[in-house]
Amino acid sequence: MAELKICGITRRDDRLLVERAGADYCGVILEFPPSPRSVTVEQAGEIFAEAKIRVVGVLVNKPLEFAERVWQQLGLHAVQLHGDEPPEEVRRAKARLRCEVWKVIHLPPGTEEPDDQRDLEQRISAYVAAGADTLLFDTSDVQKGQRRYGGTGRPFNWQFFRTLISHLKAQAGGLPPVRVFLAGGLNVDNVSQAIAGLCPAGIDVSSGVELSPGVKDPEKVRAMVEQVKGHRSA
Repeated sequence: MAELKICGITRRDDRLLVERAGADYCGVILEFPPSPRSVTVEQAGEIFAEAKIRVVGVLVNKPLEFAERVWQQLGLHAVQLHGDEPPEEVRRAKARLRCEVWKVIHLPPGTEEPDDQRDLEQRISAYVAAGADTLLFDTSDVQKGQRRYGGTGRPFNWQFFRTLISHLKAQAGGLPPVRVFLAGGLNVDNVSQAIAGLCPAGIDVSSGVELSPGVKDPEKVRAMVEQVKGHRSA
């Protein structure tokens, strides 16, 4: 019964589209200029005024004071820490914000695997122990010498992800209850395979339902909702 978050909302019309199509969450990228889907806090206030859908604010390496301000101004359901924030930042956010705190785990694209699986597992366990409500696995890569924190349109190594989660659950004490969302290169052609094969709690999609960066495609949005909801009732 996967939930669906459609991210990178830049226009009020797209928020209404996603809301009416039946997605569970809208994601908005706040003040991260490298992303073509970034909007200011003021723009987000206009886009999500009177929204009936749960809104997730995506923050990349922002200070906690910024997270607290946007949570209050926008009435966010969740703050998604999408950069290199350490586990202690998750712990501090949980203590200061009265909303959910999501943490993104970055994996390399394609068939690549992280350099140090043990270190990755330790970091994941630390984020869970710090109180993260959701772990969102996304593809990250380096292009022209710059780190891309998602929005690549490329999937990561699904087999590695499956092995990683199985190993974490098999460790002493297992993986404590935490939702796992899947992002990275998902679209209407592969999302059913992702849900069936990886069993995530949720799906996060942006470029896979767009006409151009930041502009959603109504047909793709509706098709994505239908695909995910089909698995909910399966």
